[in-house]
Amino acid sequence: MQRATDRHPDGHQAELSAISFSPDGSYIVSGSLDGFAKIWSLNTQELLLSLDFGHSAVSGVAWSKVQPLIAVAGTLEQPSPVEGLCAPGGATVVCSISGDPVATLAGYGCKVAFSPRGSLLAASSDSRVVLFDSQLKTAVDHWEFDDCISDLFFSRCGDHIACVCDTGIYIIDISIKHITRMERAPTDFDCGDLLCDRNAITVLRDFWRARLPEFTPTEISNSALGLSNVCFCPDGNSAVVFDDFRFAVADCSSAIVTGIHKSSQTLTAAAFSPDGRRLALGGYGPMLEIMSGWPRFEVMHSMPIRRQELDSVSVMRNQYLVGSETGVRRLYQVSRQKHLRLMATFHEPFRSAPVIAKSNQVLATFGEPGIIDVRSVNGFKLIKRVSLDQPKIIGGCFVNDWTLFVVLVGVNRSDITSENNTDYCSEVHRVNVRTGSSDCEVRLPSEFLPESMSLSPNGKRLALSSFDKIILVDVDSPELFFKTLVASKLKDNGLVRFVSDTTLLWAQLEGRGMSLISICNHNLLKNFNSRYDSPASIEVDRLGRRIARSTKYSNEIEVFDLSNGVCTQRLSGHRNSVTGLTWHDEDDILASVGLDGMFAIWSVEQRRILCQSP
Repeated sequence: MQRATDRHPDGHQAELSAISFSPDGSYIVSGSLDGFAKIWSLNTQELLLSLDFGHSAVSGVAWSKVQPLIAVAGTLEQPSPVEGLCAPGGATVVCSISGDPVATLAGYGCKVAFSPRGSLLAASSDSRVVLFDSQLKTAVDHWEFDDCISDLFFSRCGDHIACVCDTGIYIIDISIKHITRMERAPTDFDCGDLLCDRNAITVLRDFWRARLPEFTPTEISNSALGLSNVCFCPDGNSAVVFDDFRFAVADCSSAIVTGIHKSSQTLTAAAFSPDGRRLALGGYGPMLEIMSGWPRFEVMHSMPIRRQELDSVSVMRNQYLVGSETGVRRLYQVSRQKHLRLMATFHEPFRSAPVIAKSNQVLATFGEPGIIDVRSVNGFKLIKRVSLDQPKIIGGCFVNDWTLFVVLVGVNRSDITSENNTDYCSEVHRVNVRTGSSDCEVRLPSEFLPESMSLSPNGKRLALSSFDKIILVDVDSPELFFKTLVASKLKDNGLVRFVSDTTLLWAQLEGRGMSLISICNHNLLKNFNSRYDSPASIEVDRLGRRIARSTKYSNEIEVFDLSNGVCTQRLSGHRNSVTGLTWHDEDDILASVGLDGMFAIWSVEQRRILCQSP
């Protein structure tokens, strides 16, 4: 195990998997799928310690109630620097709050729980549970089940361990080593601390209050909230259930869910403070929300625990507009000395990628349902908000200063009253962004749902790609006629980009293949492959000579020479997937953004970063 490193220095880079409070409620340890466990101060809202588990996803964390110890469980993905973590099932590492390892439980890397009244630690693998004495540093007992274990926890008195499995809950009496099995419906599934499915959560009510020979289950259900996880208040009488970005208070005795609250992010982990007065929520978003005011929760404060994931970048002369998944846009200016300066920031209520007008006078950002925000480039002042009567905008491009062509997907209005109202249609709209007027110019075939679009360099054609076909739209024609291209030679969904006025680049969406296609005779001119599957971004340079390609599962950028299809450069510097690319008018300059929150400007020939955001 390593201490804080330069790998992900600012916080987690993936969703949180577990949260645990310190006994005094002043600190939190968080575990994430990025392979890190981190200790945070709630008083100063600072990161105190970062524990690096290499390439092993952290799946469970626990803070001892009686000793200054932390247990971190990691599941094996790739070889890890943690001793013993290469064992099947991963490992649980017990360490001091300063990060010094105390013991390693090889083969138990799924879930962990400390006894509330002693030094005992329970850790699980797929089908095994070990009881470990953290003070004596020795295993006390172990059990093996035929079912896969998804979670485990101690009772309030510390005499029982509940193991949630695929087909039931096993209650282990530690003192007499007796196991009781509780049946449950096979259609349920486990997503958290207790037994739950999308409609109901079964609560072992008496199990939390005292040591009783029998357990009385209570079923919590609520049609307004899809239940996927549960977190109990320390008093055992109440619980918080949550699903995606909503959570609610549940009374374990009456089985009533009340007070549905909204979070700013998709929730995957929660924990109560020892006194039950605060609730910590974390998930896919960049914040750890600390709630207070049971049962009417309010945000006490939010701690940034992840860098903002960036997903788009566009260039305007010496300025770059960078966008994040949360709708935050930042404008950076690059000096002659290649230094970045933050010029402006604005927020939008939707996620979208920016589109830049050719004159650089205005830009448009797209959101759902069918919203277009038009802003001035200077100062990002909102000029116009256009609302289109379709739920989803695939993309758009300017053909002159104030005319925008947009591709939308929506429900086919002609079928809305029929029994089959699930037919979808795609349309090409011409939008005057100065006046906000919109006309439907082309209704595309009903079976054609575009994945991406591109405008030719001369601004006369749109190329739309979908499953096994590309459609060309002539934007100069009064009727905007379209024709289908290469319908029989493409094997999958793909991304399409114009290389020249007569040549298209098509990249397989779930594979490595790329093709150059002539739109004059519909011939495939060249096939070549990337090293990686699933492209996240593909951009052709201004002269149509090179292509930059990034993927969903790699932090490397590939640069290909289109004349021969050979990868000439591989650019490494991001710490996570690269999600957005753009070429500058200077042919050697490439800009990139990624899930690590970094915005970088590259010299492709020199294969180095010229400047990057802090």
